[in-house]
Amino acid sequence: MRDFDDAVGRVRSAVVAAKRRIVVTARTDNFIQGRPDLDDTIRRLTAFAEVGADVLYAPFPPDLESLVAIVTAVAPTPVNVLISPADQVLTVSELQKAGVKRISLGPALYTHAMAALEQAAAALKAGDIASATTGISFDRVGELLARKP
Repeated sequence: MRDFDDAVGRVRSAVVAAKRRIVVTARTDNFIQGRPDLDDTIRRLTAFAEVGADVLYAPFPPDLESLVAIVTAVAPTPVNVLISPADQVLTVSELQKAGVKRISLGPALYTHAMAALEQAAAALKAGDIASATTGISFDRVGELLARKP
């Protein structure tokens, strides 16, 4: 964890360099660095908003009440959450009700795909080619690759 003034200075520099051409997401890692200090987390995020950060982020708040406290304290600056508070996975609707404006999935989609790969490998090992080769069709893959932004 960077010292408070250094962290704020770095966010300020990023905001200046971005010149409003890119979104600056300012993050404090208190909760994932073993510093469960909600007041310090809010202090840092508030300072980041004051120097111009576009989005604020404190991964893994310990519970929904902490998340709501963060969102309330830094409003109107949008808050990102990594899936949900550390104690549970909430629905998109529940996170929106808490005031969250951006939801990150982290490695969740990758680990989901790896679970399917692991199942396919186990099926192959057991000699079950049919189960190992089910999935979306090649036509669907082609459709997805052909999409224009």
